[in-house]
Amino acid sequence: MKVSVIGAGFVGLTTALGLAEKGHDVVCVDVSEERVKQLNSGIVPFFEPDVEELLQRQLERGKFRATLETGLAISDTEMSIICVGTPSTDKGIDLGYVINAALDIGKYIQAGNFHVVVVKSTVVPGSVDSDIKSALEKSTGLVAGQDFGLAMNPEFLREGCAVNDFMDPDRIVIGADDEQSGKILERLYVDFDCPVIVTSTRNAEMIKYASNSVLATLISFANEIASICESVPGLSEEVVMNGLFEDRRFWCASDEGEYSRKRPELISYLRGGIGFGGSCFPKDVTALHRFANHAGHEAKMLQSVLEINYARSDAIIRRLENSMGESVSGKKIAVIGTAFKQDTDDLRESPAVRIIASLQTKGAEVMVHDPMVKEKSIQEAVGNVAFDVASSLEEALESAWGAIIATAWNDYKEADWPFLASKMKSAIIFDGRQVIPAEQQGKGFVLLKSGNADDFKAS
Repeated sequence: MKVSVIGAGFVGLTTALGLAEKGHDVVCVDVSEERVKQLNSGIVPFFEPDVEELLQRQLERGKFRATLETGLAISDTEMSIICVGTPSTDKGIDLGYVINAALDIGKYIQAGNFHVVVVKSTVVPGSVDSDIKSALEKSTGLVAGQDFGLAMNPEFLREGCAVNDFMDPDRIVIGADDEQSGKILERLYVDFDCPVIVTSTRNAEMIKYASNSVLATLISFANEIASICESVPGLSEEVVMNGLFEDRRFWCASDEGEYSRKRPELISYLRGGIGFGGSCFPKDVTALHRFANHAGHEAKMLQSVLEINYARSDAIIRRLENSMGESVSGKKIAVIGTAFKQDTDDLRESPAVRIIASLQTKGAEVMVHDPMVKEKSIQEAVGNVAFDVASSLEEALESAWGAIIATAWNDYKEADWPFLASKMKSAIIFDGRQVIPAEQQGKGFVLLKSGNADDFKAS
């Protein structure tokens, strides 16, 4: 099929390149002239594993190109996929970018040509069949479902492994309120081997929010348990959770109903840490909470999920101060890692950014290290907050009173922590990402483990 993708960000570019890899002819539309030039030159403007190799391969095959011209893209394709941002506001999500994309697409849809408009951007239930549909009908002067198609196709891409998630999805969700749109969108995914859920646009919209909200809930539940364990001597969240996971309902089961002790990947979300961040979980839980409130439902659990998450930053700093026996004010504290997770340079809603801001508010001298994220990006994320950036782990920890590991980069997992700790003034390290190997723990430094009230004393 010939497909246009509107938006060349993380979701849009991954989608465009993934479809090109599957043999479709794809043109990606973006408003940034610089980004379009970069893409047509084989340069990816953000870090995501495997995307650059995929881009260069599709350019060589002639299956992908980027453009600023929406009209040329729409007129030459059978389907347009909207992949633009839906940022949160005090009132809910901002549909402005999606509506503008729909209005722009609509100008070039011709009567007699059943062009299908697919929304992949994350939007709350009722957005596609109301505001977006109205914008398209206004722009085209045509009727959705009769003269042109309209569908919802949520994305389930995890940063750090987006290419694999697209090429080998666990499910594809197709939301369409008319049969023809759904059938055409099914053709797009005919070569994918996974369950395909065909439903209404509203159910498709809600599936995306439910998926992200349940994962965020698991993380906040684990952090609630971790906070309790941190408050009571002799308790360990790690031991408690490992005991929980021996319940056979946390094991994998075969089609015949036989259990094995192999643990599902979902369990990785049930570990105490520093909280969730990124472009999806905070925004989507917030959006669903506000959407529920507008619908007359209070959604207390979603509110608690958010409150627990944002409370972790200050709780971690208090833990560090308790171990030091004094305030962090006037002391060098190292924040090790700034990206919200490993294998991405995304700082959106990163717990590390919240920790940096809290440390600065408390008067600490903040030193930051990240092997991938640039200083300019960190400064933009934290705003008017003073900090220094180290070029190496050793420089970051030199003469530091304490350190907080906030991102699980492989560089950190492979580091010599006893050696690094020897460079510190007060060797107290809070491992918020289970980075430090067991054989190194406590060797020359005090290790504060998430969810453990007892320090691992230096030996």
